[in-house]
Amino acid sequence: MRALAVAFTFAAGCSALVGFDRPAERGAQCADGVDNDGNGLADCEEASCADVCLAACGEGSGADGSVLDPVSGHCYLAFTAARPVLEANDACMSLGGYLAVPDTGAEDATIRAVAPPGASLGIADFDPSPSYDFRQVTGDRPAQYQNFSVGEPDGVGDEPLCVSYDGAAPTWQDNDCATPRPFVCEVTPRSCGDLVRQPEEECDDGNALAGDGCAATCVDEDECAMGTDACHPDADCLNFPWNPGQPGYGCQCRQGFVGDGFSCAVLPPTPVFQPRAPMTLAGLAGCTTDVPRRGRKIAVDPFGALYVVVRCGNSATVIVSVDAGATWSPPQNLAVNVDEVAVVGVAPGRAVVAMALANGEVIVRQTRDFGMTWHPPRPVFASVALPPGISLATDGNSVLVGLHPSAGGYRVQRASDPELFQFSGVDTTAVAFGDVLVDPQAPSQVYAVGDTSNLHVSVSSDGGATFGPDLMPGGAQQLSDWAIGGGFIYTAGQLNDVTRLPVAALASVEVSGGLVDAAGGERTIAVGGDGTAYVAYTGTAGVELVRWAAAQSVVDPPLLVEPMSDTPAIEVVGGALVAAVYHALGDLRFTIIDPFPQ
Repeated sequence: MRALAVAFTFAAGCSALVGFDRPAERGAQCADGVDNDGNGLADCEEASCADVCLAACGEGSGADGSVLDPVSGHCYLAFTAARPVLEANDACMSLGGYLAVPDTGAEDATIRAVAPPGASLGIADFDPSPSYDFRQVTGDRPAQYQNFSVGEPDGVGDEPLCVSYDGAAPTWQDNDCATPRPFVCEVTPRSCGDLVRQPEEECDDGNALAGDGCAATCVDEDECAMGTDACHPDADCLNFPWNPGQPGYGCQCRQGFVGDGFSCAVLPPTPVFQPRAPMTLAGLAGCTTDVPRRGRKIAVDPFGALYVVVRCGNSATVIVSVDAGATWSPPQNLAVNVDEVAVVGVAPGRAVVAMALANGEVIVRQTRDFGMTWHPPRPVFASVALPPGISLATDGNSVLVGLHPSAGGYRVQRASDPELFQFSGVDTTAVAFGDVLVDPQAPSQVYAVGDTSNLHVSVSSDGGATFGPDLMPGGAQQLSDWAIGGGFIYTAGQLNDVTRLPVAALASVEVSGGLVDAAGGERTIAVGGDGTAYVAYTGTAGVELVRWAAAQSVVDPPLLVEPMSDTPAIEVVGGALVAAVYHALGDLRFTIIDPFPQ
């Protein structure tokens, strides 16, 4: 977590409260947490500063009440305006503190003396099943002191539990974290080594060791310059700012090599794509591409490696080809209890798989060595609506995940660090079925798109950090799938037509009919670099494919890919060829098609 320090400066040299690891310049020093004059007293125990400290506690904070512990210097600020727990903690952090954490019975009594009835405290259990594990907001440490009422805690289920005073009683109760409640902030002396990084600290990992990325003086260390990194000899070391629980550096294989930087291998020969007759993918019998619109099941990276991800039972399984589909890696299981999967190629050898789990959580795993190894799961979002599925996009560096929060709407989560440790997101357009798209010709342009059956588009010009208003360019679709390329955005779905929007003039909607009914109303779409779109679906005879060339005003007649087949997923490869994965008589099949050879 982060905390912001606020210092209140008064006459006589007293710099009181909060910024306790910044000593005052002279006089009685109330801000360094030590006994300055050798009289056995420290900070607000100093007679010359006691009144100043008392006055500073709560001044300018907007608190409805405050109390000071003169021995510790901790200031407790009470707020009667109710807020959800996370918002309340943010408000406390803006004051240089955090939601109050009683560590002892005496401190609990001090806090209770100023706390409004039912006030929230800085203790929570984010995974109450199968047993309780209440922890402090400061450093995610176990709550050693607990003071629950008889019969408490009594919360059940998988939702996080937060802690508040039990009405006007001096004891605690557990409750949900979303209901607004009054709260108490604790503004306390902080120092290097307390696991909380102050504004003047570059890092704080809670220890006094040097050489681990965070020096004993809370200064960020350059592991690359010190030579303490573990990068491969064929990789460059990249120093990163320190963040809790994350390495302070990254490794990147040099040109001509591939891997995660900790291990690097020579790049294989560049694949050459050509039409390939349908073939059965070994080891994937009974696996499913499911509803291809709900998550891209096949992807190609800039090198030309192919990645296919499917569900086998309730597991997510991935296979990789580095020779244009001639041979494939053995299937590898990435997660269980999976509801939906999607894959995107990011860089040579690097691909990311997103998975929506049955409990509503979305996670990602990535490879940086053509699928030889897969990094551990990283959390993306905690609670999604499962039927609409997930979407993936990339600008070649950042990874964007489009999803439908269980609370409604459409959200884009974005991570830029190479290890995908931190996803942050923004709510965009409110659609029933959505996608996130990155313009390959202008990677900073990101589009959140979808339908309600009316088409909706929201545009970001800063890589997905912020999005503009919800636009309705015209046209309609249902169960929509979307793709972008060559200056066009295309969508197809349940209706028997395809819609095209020029990125330079989104309101210039073009519609072409010519499709036939698709089984289940599901279609999947991909676009080549020249702006030509390809739409695949399950027709009456099997998988069919249609093309809408960028220079044409209507789609071409459908092409039968393989009889008695269904649920195709497609990707454009080699410029104008289409790689497809689909079912045929119980097997998972792969082919590369030249849709309409000259």
